[in-house]
Parts: sequence; structure tokens; C-alpha cells
Amino acid sequence: LPQFLAFFSKPIEKEFKHINAVLKTLRNDAVLKNTSYCLHFDLKLQQMMSSEEFESGECSKDFIEKPSSLKPYQFSEDLILREAQLAGSSNLFTGATNDFLEVHINSSGFVSPFILLFFLPDVSSSWIIESKGIMGELLVREQ
Repeated sequence: LPQFLAFFSKPIEKEFKHINAVLKTLRNDAVLKNTSYCLHFDLKLQQMMSSEEFESGECSKDFIEKPSSLKPYQFSEDLILREAQLAGSSNLFTGATNDFLEVHINSSGFVSPFILLFFLPDVSSSWIIESKGIMGELLVREQ
């Protein structure tokens, strides 16, 4: 694993680890507390936030502040989250842009599959972080 992670630049490694830790925390809490959560990705603010999900399926607008690992998180200035969408959507690389993505984690720990596209500020390199399977295992690959 250390050799595998050494392949990535520091900024993408940091973001990958943080997203993975938040996802695991939300999945575990969802199962233990029988609660559903939302993970929000905001492209305009370059942030990731977490909130509870109401029984109606709507995400709360009140973001989680505790534990501190779930507080609203600003992505590194060394990377730009360019696109974010649910997996299976066909418009990720066609120029269509979603400025906000909500990923749902239900009380069974199942995660809506999603894809995030990060670029270096000079657009010289890009990476895709993608969730796989119903448990939301994250994978990263250079584009």
C-alpha cells in the first residue's frame, strides 16, 4: 500500500484519504445509529460537507460540526474539484457541469456511487476518485 500511494502527488493523496475517512465514519454511524446521511460536494466553494438525511430523502441544510472530521472541509488549493456526479450519469466528461452533488448513505451503510474529477490548477494532471459497490469503496486513478 505505501508504494501504491507514493505514485500519487501529495494533494490527491491527502484528499483521497480525507474523503475515504469521512465516508467510513458516515457509513459506520449510519449503521450504528440507524440514521441516513448525505455527503455534499460543492464545486463553487470547493468544499465537502456532511448532513443528516430526513425520512423524506431530503438532505438537511444544517451541516454536521462534530466530530471535527465531519465539519465542512475545504479542498486543497493545490487541486480543483472540477466535476462531481453520481456514477452511471453519462455527462461527466461531455462538458455538462453540476455545481453541487449529494451522495446518500442510508441506514444500512449503502452509499450512492459517485465520481469526482480533480485537476491541478495548471490542468497538467487530473485524477478521478470513484466509489465502487454498495459499500462505497474508493478508488483513485490518474486521468
